[in-house]
Amino acid sequence: LSSIKSLLDDHTSIVPFFDALEKNTIPDVFYSTLAFSGDGMAALSATTTSYTNVGRQLLAFQDSKGFIKSVQFSGIASSLNQQGEIIGVTFTVTLQLDPTLFKKSPAQ
Repeated sequence: LSSIKSLLDDHTSIVPFFDALEKNTIPDVFYSTLAFSGDGMAALSATTTSYTNVGRQLLAFQDSKGFIKSVQFSGIASSLNQQGEIIGVTFTVTLQLDPTLFKKSPAQ
């Protein structure tokens, strides 16, 4: 019985990650892929409409509490229409996640 209690006490849940991601994502950013690694890292491929939104998203992640320890953006590139206007910006976000994010609270 104590083994089961220990197992349940150490149970992790992915739901808090998605809740925090939704809360800390600006409205004009969309994710197409997500990959987790065993060392608490998450990599997301993202798309938005402007470089301004890339900057706004970076600030949103930097201002988050209890979600990530660090954030890195890379591979930032734009897509242009025939007139040379930006129609989309893609980028990769690498997050070092706060390990407490995945711990199931005793009330759950």
